[in-house]
Amino acid sequence: MIKNILMRRTLYKGLFVFLGCLLWMGIAENTHAAGADDFVITVKTDNTGSSSNTQFTIPTTDGGAHTQFVLKIM
Repeated sequence: MIKNILMRRTLYKGLFVFLGCLLWMGIAENTHAAGADDFVITVKTDNTGSSSNTQFTIPTTDGGAHTQFVLKIM
């Protein structure tokens, strides 16, 4: 009897987690503002630094060498 109760409780917990995951995936799938192939970022470009107000700089380090990417906003 106790074994059946524990098995049922485990089954219900698993079912609850499974349905919760399905619900979460459905909600997350519908909340994207951009299309699936779009890459959209928002950048504040009027900070002080070496790039202009229509650019932003991404400093990176590659094996000891320092590289900067300056991306121009179109």
